[in-house]
Amino acid sequence: MRHLTILLILCAALLLPACAMDMSAAGDMPAENEGDVPVGLGTAEEALRQHDVEGAREIYAEMLDRRPTNGAAAAGLAVTDLLLVFGWEEVTELLVESLGAQRGIDANRMIYSKEGYLYWASKGVRWDDDGPYQGIGSLLSDEMPWAPERLESLEAFVVGLDEPADQVARKLAGFANALRGVDLNLETALEDPDFVRLFIPGQVFHDSELNLILGRSEVSALRVVIGLLRSALYFVAAYEHDWNLEHAFGAWRHNVEVTDPNYVPGFEPEDYTFDYLDRHLGRSIASHDRLAASRSALRTALSSGRDSIRFGLEEVSSTTMTWENVDEDDARELDEVLGALLDALDGPSEIPHTSPALTLDLSRFFEDGRVLSEEVPWFVQVQISAANDVDGNGADPDYRWVINEAAWEDFWLDDVVSPRPSGEPLLEILPGDDGIAPMVDAVLGDYLDTISEVFLTTR
Repeated sequence: MRHLTILLILCAALLLPACAMDMSAAGDMPAENEGDVPVGLGTAEEALRQHDVEGAREIYAEMLDRRPTNGAAAAGLAVTDLLLVFGWEEVTELLVESLGAQRGIDANRMIYSKEGYLYWASKGVRWDDDGPYQGIGSLLSDEMPWAPERLESLEAFVVGLDEPADQVARKLAGFANALRGVDLNLETALEDPDFVRLFIPGQVFHDSELNLILGRSEVSALRVVIGLLRSALYFVAAYEHDWNLEHAFGAWRHNVEVTDPNYVPGFEPEDYTFDYLDRHLGRSIASHDRLAASRSALRTALSSGRDSIRFGLEEVSSTTMTWENVDEDDARELDEVLGALLDALDGPSEIPHTSPALTLDLSRFFEDGRVLSEEVPWFVQVQISAANDVDGNGADPDYRWVINEAAWEDFWLDDVVSPRPSGEPLLEILPGDDGIAPMVDAVLGDYLDTISEVFLTTR
C-alpha cells in the first residue's frame, strides 16, 4: 500500500499546490454572534493542526461567504474539499451503488485523525499484518466501507457488481462535475489581487516537516491536475460501456463448462477478461456532450500549466514549488509546447521543440469522437518463449495479452499525429530517457523526498 500513501500525500503536494494567502485577512475576524468561533486563517490553520479538516473547511467556507472575492478563503476551501474527497456525496454514491460498499467513507476520521491512515503510516506501520503486529488494514478495518472478506480477492470483491458500466460512467461524470466547483474556487483565488499564499500546517499530515506554503504557481498546478482528471473522466464516460465488473473479473472465469456459451478452449481466467472487455471498450459514442466537456477541461488544464510556469518564474516569495531550480529557458520552451497543444485542441498545430518535428490535431478526439472498428481487436495474444521444465524438456508455450499495435494506431494516431513517427518523439527541451522527470524533481523533489522519509521508511 506504499502507492496509496504516496497518492494521499501527493493530493497535498501536487494537487494541493493551489492555495494562497490573503495577507489582508491574515488575522481572525471576530464572531458575528456571541458564542460563535472567530473566523480567520489562523483559526483554520489551528483546526488543521488538530486534524480537524472538516472544521477548517467550515471556517474557509464562512470566510468566503462573508467576502466572495476572498482568494485565501476560496483556495483554502478548495484544498480542504480535496482533502475530504473520499467522503464526497458523489464518491459515496459510486462506492455504495456501484462498488458494493456498505457505507461511505468518513475521510476526516479514516485518513487524518490521530489514529487514521496517515498517523499509522507516519509511524512506519505497513498495510499488511506482520506476524503478531497489526497492519494499517487491520487497524482501520472498522472504518473500511467493505467487510474484510470482500477485500480478500478480486473475485470476492466483484460478487454482485452486475450494474452496467454505463451507470458507473454516469457517476464518474457526476464526480467530474463536482470537481468543477473546486476548480472555480481556485479560479476565484487567482482573480483576487491580494492573494499571495496560504499556509497548510504539516501537522494535518502528522509531521511538521510536511508544511505546505502554497502560492499562485501551486494554485495553477492544482488546476492542471483537476483539469486533466476531469477531462479523462468525461472522455471515458462519453463512450458506451455495455459490460459489468462481475462478468469481467468474477469467479465464473475459473470454471467455465464446455456447454457455457462463453467457453473458449484453452482459455485461462484472464483470457476471458481480455476477450470480454475487448468487445465492449471504445466501440461507440454515448454522449458527444461529454466529449465537449472533456475538451473544455483539457483546455483549462493546459492553460493553467502555462500559468503555473509564469507564476513560478515571477514568484518573489518562497513556496513549496522551487522554480528557482529550473532552467528558465527550458521552462519558457515548455510553455511554448503547452501553447501549441492548446491550439491542437481546435485543429492541426505544429508542436515546437520536438524531434522529429510533429503536427498534432487533438480535435479529432472531441468533435466526431474516435471509435475502434469491431473488426479490429484491442488486445492480441503473443507467445512468450517457453522455458524448459526440470527435466530439460520443452515446456508448453505460454502466452500473454498485449495492446494490438493496429488498434493503437487506428484509435490514437491516425489523422492525429503527422508525420507518423518511426519511434517515440522526444522533446528537445527534455532530452534523454527521463522526459519531464528532471523538471518535476527540480520543482518538487525536496518535498517528495520528505514524503518518502516520513511515510515510506519503515521504523
